[in-house]
Amino acid sequence: CPYNTAVLLASYAVQSELGDYNLTDNFPGYLSDYSFIPGQPQDFEKEIAKLHQQHIGLSPAEAEFSYLSTARTLELYGVELHYARDQSNNEIMIGVMSGGIFIYKNRVRINTFTWLKIIKISFKCKQFFIQLRKELHESRETLLGFNMVNYRACKNLWKACVEHHTFFRLDRPLPPQKNFFAHYFTLGSKFRYCGRTEVQSVQYGKERANKDRVFARSPSKPLARKLISGMDWEVVSRNSLSDDRLETQSLPSRSPPGTPNHRNSTFIQEGNRLRPSSVGHLVDHVVHTSPSEVFANHRSPSSTQANSIILESSP
Repeated sequence: CPYNTAVLLASYAVQSELGDYNLTDNFPGYLSDYSFIPGQPQDFEKEIAKLHQQHIGLSPAEAEFSYLSTARTLELYGVELHYARDQSNNEIMIGVMSGGIFIYKNRVRINTFTWLKIIKISFKCKQFFIQLRKELHESRETLLGFNMVNYRACKNLWKACVEHHTFFRLDRPLPPQKNFFAHYFTLGSKFRYCGRTEVQSVQYGKERANKDRVFARSPSKPLARKLISGMDWEVVSRNSLSDDRLETQSLPSRSPPGTPNHRNSTFIQEGNRLRPSSVGHLVDHVVHTSPSEVFANHRSPSSTQANSIILESSP
């Protein structure tokens, strides 16, 4: 994210963690035990301290709410990114989010396919396919093909699409098929999302709401540092995140809830590596962009892929 936004987010995190700034406890260098971003500049802590002084009076809950309110305005908030190549072998990134599938090239979003526009997603080996609804001037659906790194990466992308679509577009996950022959003789993946949907999660929160509930916050672990040959080395223990995902299956959908404010600004990411994030805004409009040569558009009346999901949207 932009440098100024990173500083602001870090200042909210410090306010939630340490409370109000005061000269007695917050002496110069009081943030040196914390690591906020990779490759953190030397002046980053000073910038955070300046903003921390402006947050006096914010409770931990208010600071965390401000953090989330700022984070949700970022271009990649709620977007899960997957590396891929188009049919011309150009490097692209496929982003999956609550509102649909985004395509990025050279760190710029070049196309958007909302769930309403997508009728089928499928994969075969390491090829991922998106089948779009036909427009009024078209006689057939459009089939877009992308090449992933390998079969596992391709299936992970397909699963991410199923999970996002089920969570944000259905009232509840579809129950598993009870037909014996359909269960044992159906080709393709039997992956099915079995968790709560957005509707169920909101309803569950309302039913279990308790304003008097005590929420215990645990402090963050400070960054361990050690001096080697006169240089300051940061030793941070991180839990590795597995790329393996759970499995789910397909879906008709409900009408989407109200659309929050989503910025359609051009994606410019500072840093060397893009990282996926958690699910975010629901976007239900189509961003009209000019056709790009990065897509190999295949028109076919039907799809013959072994692993596919039909996405049916209510009118």
